Amino acid sequence: MRMELPKRLQQIAFFVEQGDSLADVGTDHGLLPVFLVLSGKIKRAIATDIASGPCQAARNTIRRHGLNEAIEVRLGPGLAPLQRGEVNTLVLAGMGGSTALSILTAHPEIAQTAHRWIVQPMNNGDKLRAYFRSLGFPISDETWLEENGRLYQVMTVCTVRDVGTSEALYRDYTHPEAEWFAYSFGPLAVNRSGLVEEAVVQTKKQLMDIVVQLARGRNPVAVEQRSIFQRRLNWLTEWLKSRGDVMNVVCENSPS
Repeated sequence: MRMELPKRLQQIAFFVEQGDSLADVGTDHGLLPVFLVLSGKIKRAIATDIASGPCQAARNTIRRHGLNEAIEVRLGPGLAPLQRGEVNTLVLAGMGGSTALSILTAHPEIAQTAHRWIVQPMNNGDKLRAYFRSLGFPISDETWLEENGRLYQVMTVCTVRDVGTSEALYRDYTHPEAEWFAYSFGPLAVNRSGLVEEAVVQTKKQLMDIVVQLARGRNPVAVEQRSIFQRRLNWLTEWLKSRGDVMNVVCENSPS
């Protein structure tokens, strides 16, 4: 039975390596593990979710495709339903970056015995990248994609400590605004053409609104916050200019 995945799940499936054993944490309807088993990319998977409704939905999807022997559904929060070393790939998709971070840090003995993490945060990707760097776990690939008018980021992380490789990703991003930029948009993604430019454009517009709002405040906190956001805004403006004339439209009328 043929199955079509949403774009963001297609990208995650692409990052999964042939023959992986996989846990899809927060599986929802179980579409990703079912697709991967049907395609022959993996032979077994565990689908987990904190709520009984998504677990039942996943079981229905698995049963419909005749994969009860290949995919197991487990109810529980985060990584708690998993055993140490049970799978070599963890997928955390469709959740906030702060939630993904709390899941990874709640059970490091489980998380860090997997060989790789594939993460698709809905926001706060900067917090995840800062955490990966703190562990010395290098990002091995990442990209931005668009689905139904919204931009998503997907990254895959090697959980073998390699401080040299991890730090090399941020070699050109040493001052605060540059580091924020690399954490927010991805040190690999920003060096490639693609939808990362659109993500930067969207953030630039948001920062412009924030700077205008903060300009109305006169207390020291508002003044300092405005200064921080203005410096970030200036960084994005210069980066967009460096990408070529096609981006010039977003570099006009920046507040000062």
